[in-house]
Amino acid sequence: MPDLELRQKIEQQLAQLPPDQLPLVSEFLDSLQNKGSMSRPLRRLPPLNEAGKQQILGNNLNPKN
Repeated sequence: MPDLELRQKIEQQLAQLPPDQLPLVSEFLDSLQNKGSMSRPLRRLPPLNEAGKQQILGNNLNPKN
């Protein structure tokens, strides 16, 4: 669907929405804009070694019976 048709459809849908749902639409649009502005990539972490796993899990990797 071309951009112009999509914008017209959205405008019609907004016009028909009850006022109590408008804040939801606004928050959704804000989240889309914020998602697009995240230009910094996520940092990649190295995998945990056995000592790190044991520290996090509290030595429960190899429980002794």
